Amino acid sequence: MHTMFSKLLVKSFDQVLRSTRRSYKMPNPYRESYRPAYDPIVITGFLLVTVPIVWMAYDIAFETDKDIEPK
Repeated sequence: MHTMFSKLLVKSFDQVLRSTRRSYKMPNPYRESYRPAYDPIVITGFLLVTVPIVWMAYDIAFETDKDIEPK
């Protein structure tokens, strides 16, 4: 029981050491980084900003809401 616990402790400690050792390594600035051609977050943000503005401009230009009269 004691050896099993110590093996588990050493294994977890080794994983912690390995992860910290890996974080000290400097990134290679010359490697080709992966950048997708179409980033979905940028496209979604662009559409969330652009579509309402275009909709409002169309509404103002063609006066589509003039036939709706307030009561």
